[in-house]
Amino acid sequence: YAHASVGTLHVRPILDMRRDGAQKMRAVAEEASALVRKYKGAYSGEHGDGLCRGEWISWQFGPKITEALGEIKYAFDPKGLFNPGKIIDPPKMDDASNFRFPPSYKVIPLQPALDWSAWNVQNNPVTEETSAPGTGGDPAMGLAKAVEMCNNNGHCRKFDAEVMCPSYRVTRDEKHLTRGRANTLRLALSNQLDIKDESSPLGSDAIKEVMELCVSCKACRRECPTGVDMAKMKIEFLSAYKKRVGHSLRDLAVAYLPKYAPMISSIPGLPALLNLRNHISLIAKLQEKFMGISAQRSLPVWKSNNFWSNKKQNASYQFTAAELAHVDQHGNKGVVLLADTFNAYFEDENLRAALDVLKAAGYRVHIPQKNKSASNTVNTCSKEFCCGRTYLAAGMVDKAKASLDELVNHLAPYAEKGVPIIGLEPSCLFTLKDEALVMGF
Repeated sequence: YAHASVGTLHVRPILDMRRDGAQKMRAVAEEASALVRKYKGAYSGEHGDGLCRGEWISWQFGPKITEALGEIKYAFDPKGLFNPGKIIDPPKMDDASNFRFPPSYKVIPLQPALDWSAWNVQNNPVTEETSAPGTGGDPAMGLAKAVEMCNNNGHCRKFDAEVMCPSYRVTRDEKHLTRGRANTLRLALSNQLDIKDESSPLGSDAIKEVMELCVSCKACRRECPTGVDMAKMKIEFLSAYKKRVGHSLRDLAVAYLPKYAPMISSIPGLPALLNLRNHISLIAKLQEKFMGISAQRSLPVWKSNNFWSNKKQNASYQFTAAELAHVDQHGNKGVVLLADTFNAYFEDENLRAALDVLKAAGYRVHIPQKNKSASNTVNTCSKEFCCGRTYLAAGMVDKAKASLDELVNHLAPYAEKGVPIIGLEPSCLFTLKDEALVMGF
């Protein structure tokens, strides 16, 4: 992770600061300092000197300039209140009192809602081998190690053309930053926050304060140098928090949308009645009061004629995995198109357009539908298959697993045959590609 255009490479040695990492870090720093001094370089480069590099730069400035800097510091800040320990009277870089992981650091035992075992490993700094998942000794089953991946590099504070972190770009408050959230989670998991309900450290009001503006965009997962995935961590928070305080009416409306959407669209006149909310301000204000949904924004328009209404036409989009695994006599390949809840019930024209494009491109399209004749089909999420994303948005991890299990079991034969599986809704696709991996699939 670096400036590849000028041949610069940033490396992050595998150092565990809770064990012998500090001694190894100092040995590396001493050798680097000697090399920089030998070749008359700048030890801190374009970066600040800070707590880590402060003790290594006196030779760089020379005794006279270092003394002058001290005089200026003491003249304007005799008590050392402003940014102490930087350049003037810096601490040793391996002073444990400045570590995020002091000698007393200890993670509290915790059973997370998701499977974080992939992070619960040990790395061998010599061979670079990683132990098996779940063998890292994390009392929080890997969640703490995932949180500790944040090394405070501050890349999430940038305002360049990237996305991370959208909430911070609006509020400019550190607590609404990926780094701020990770540090708050780390403090909670190590019992360093003043939490009244110690049985639910992740579901505390302190965590809610930093998590509530996270939009789960996953920009941090892609753009953070260490891959901190705050969207997954928000699911952990929601699961713990909602177990403590219960689900609001808005939570229930979001979570069960795939379950009640077919009922609303099938009742004559009800979609039109619900759509009055977007045209009558009083109804919108009442909804804001009771459900917390802003009256200033419009909601998706309900339709009585949705994607699933034309049963005869949809029946033509049913193929087995074996049928789609081979090119037919017309040279048409096979593909699976997921009909997500939002597009199916609110913007079905998107799905229709996708079908037209795929058929024009020479594909036979299979759309997953539940087998209504099968007696063992469980109506877990809705009348049709669902990825469970809406349940995750409300912290209902168990219900999301049940819904996703149905969909994965249906899609598995197609995936095994190498049939492409595509969709229109990014959050649904990410659930299959990402969250499913930490939900036991």
